[in-house]
Amino acid sequence: MKEKIITIKVNGAAQGQWSHLLLELNLMKKAWKPYGVDMNLRASGLRNVINHGTKGSLQEKLLKIMLNNITNTLRLSQDI
Repeated sequence: MKEKIITIKVNGAAQGQWSHLLLELNLMKKAWKPYGVDMNLRASGLRNVINHGTKGSLQEKLLKIMLNNITNTLRLSQDI
């Protein structure tokens, strides 16, 4: 399959908003991996944000919720 590229330009975001955006994109990357989607993320400070923000059980709970949502969406689309 052809590689697809998306560019997101963010202006005016506070540091906390930027960190949350990066963490949510990382969650999507992890959630979609079992379905054969390989994402590469590049952003300033990404490694530090992910290392600091993925500690704890809240991140794991959010990942499980996203995986369940994706699974349910895929099931519904196959039923149609």
